Amino acid sequence: MPDRTRGTGLRVATPRATPAVSTPPRPSGVQSKRLRLGSPTWLLTPCGPIDLRHRGEIVVGRDPSCDLVLEDSLVSRRHAKLVIGLGEVTIEDSSTNGVYVNDVRVQRTTRLYTGDRILLGTTELSAF
Repeated sequence: MPDRTRGTGLRVATPRATPAVSTPPRPSGVQSKRLRLGSPTWLLTPCGPIDLRHRGEIVVGRDPSCDLVLEDSLVSRRHAKLVIGLGEVTIEDSSTNGVYVNDVRVQRTTRLYTGDRILLGTTELSAF
């Protein structure tokens, strides 16, 4: 559950063996992974959804100063940054172990779309 006692920061206590987060269903008959459904408005974490409808940045990592704190030993102190702009959400990798979107390692920055699966360490997030 988010901890709202530290300003506007979110703290997500992830279990050591984080269960995979199910992704939202794609429309029936769609086979291509290249389908882009639009920008996500929520990020599903193992501890619940996070609203992405405001503009700004969300820093994700193990460090207590991050906006979204993941207690995962494979997550860097400042692992990634979500940048929420007008009509798009991007993720920037600043880690050693990498950020994966739909099983593809992010090379610096990538745009997120509804239905994307994001892997940070052993923690899987879903954009919807």
